[in-house]
Amino acid sequence: MKISIGVLAALFAGATCVSVDSAFMNFIARFGRSYSTKEERETRFAAFKRTFELVEAHNAHPSATSRLGINQFADLTAEELSDRFQASLPEDFESIPKVDVSTLQTIDALPNSTDWTQTGYVGRVYDQGKCLAGWAFATADSLGMALSIVNQQAYKKNDVSAQYLIDCDVYNYGCTRGNPWNGYRYIQKAGYVEWEDYGAYKGVQRPCSVRGSLQYVPYLLPTFFPILSVDNMKLLVTQQPVATYMNVPACVVSYVSGVLRDSDCQCSDSTYFALEQPQQAVVVVGYSVNDETPGCSGYWLVKNSWGASWGESGYIKLCIPTDPLALKMGTCNVLGYPQIPDVGIVTYV
Repeated sequence: MKISIGVLAALFAGATCVSVDSAFMNFIARFGRSYSTKEERETRFAAFKRTFELVEAHNAHPSATSRLGINQFADLTAEELSDRFQASLPEDFESIPKVDVSTLQTIDALPNSTDWTQTGYVGRVYDQGKCLAGWAFATADSLGMALSIVNQQAYKKNDVSAQYLIDCDVYNYGCTRGNPWNGYRYIQKAGYVEWEDYGAYKGVQRPCSVRGSLQYVPYLLPTFFPILSVDNMKLLVTQQPVATYMNVPACVVSYVSGVLRDSDCQCSDSTYFALEQPQQAVVVVGYSVNDETPGCSGYWLVKNSWGASWGESGYIKLCIPTDPLALKMGTCNVLGYPQIPDVGIVTYV
């Protein structure tokens, strides 16, 4: 059997090193990267190598229930990732009255699954790019979905513009940071504009310029909940999608598919106000109850705003631990900061 020169080189130089080099070149070609200096290229390669090794180690683990991969974030440094994904709590978060979850109207039996993406009430997945506007997309998505549900209309009839919020919302900070709760407050006061009326997403904050007609939701009530139990989150999600935050360390950033467990990713903590890890505002659009994933009784289906090429067409599945007390704030802290635009869907006792 003949062995090619390339294979021999890999054997002597170390297959992993050659594999990283090859993967880096493929990454540059795929995402159109161009580095202006040798130093920048070296910095990017070092960051890419860390990502590559993380992906390889995760996917090689025999018990892993999710897959990681190389995506558009693979050459970002840890500091850049931390800066790229940041939401924020409202400045007066501790004094904001939280809805008492004991007042939620319970139902006899929670369904085994809820998936709002199958209803026509969920819009497309957007890519926020370098703008730290996950808060704006989570605000626009969750409100648009709620209006679609209550009006029984397709999402395109209630397509709230995130760019409008980035430009105009005085309670948040455009492409710097923000949170859905403040976004709901602004819409409650000033109204909203649909995508078609405001224009395409630009990924930067511009002067507020409303060309279309403002639409108002007079019965909108911005609502924050304390940390939710699994059953209470399910109860809410059966009625309408729920905006929240999730921790997004490198293993989440590189997520491709499957059910992500904390045991594989360490994306969770138990401190309510701990925002040491990068945060991303997202929307829980469903859940599934099953025992197909070891250690999980099901998963949360979470919509993100990193583009449809990230994750499972822009979504991530987060493990619901078999032990309901295992993670107080849920996998990647998804249960920690739930907030909704209450438009009269959720029922209370």
